[in-house]
Amino acid sequence: MRIKRLGLEGWMKSERARSTCEGFVETTRILFKDGYYKCGDVVWFEVDGKAFIFYKNDGMFDYVLKCIDAWHGLNIHAVLALEGIIKQGLATKKQVEIYTHYLDYADRRRMLRDFDKRFLFSKS
Repeated sequence: MRIKRLGLEGWMKSERARSTCEGFVETTRILFKDGYYKCGDVVWFEVDGKAFIFYKNDGMFDYVLKCIDAWHGLNIHAVLALEGIIKQGLATKKQVEIYTHYLDYADRRRMLRDFDKRFLFSKS
């Protein structure tokens, strides 16, 4: 079975954020390299010499992969073209899905960047 890897999300890097989040438990390290991983239905992340496995696979890892593919697969001209096709009602289901994933990833990047700034620079 193949192991898929993504970069860590901002909250995963922060000990304080990890202590306030639920849905995962600390476990032994597997790959000894910081990252966000999936193998089959098992999803975990490794950071700072520790590993955390999620209680259940909610599909977020796969969704992020699809969004990243859409983000890297499209340039601004393709995005604008898709937008026009969708507005005219001529887009296929797949084109709408790709466009939606692109927009979701843009929003996610913006949200995580804002969260990282607020969280990392907060006083407590």
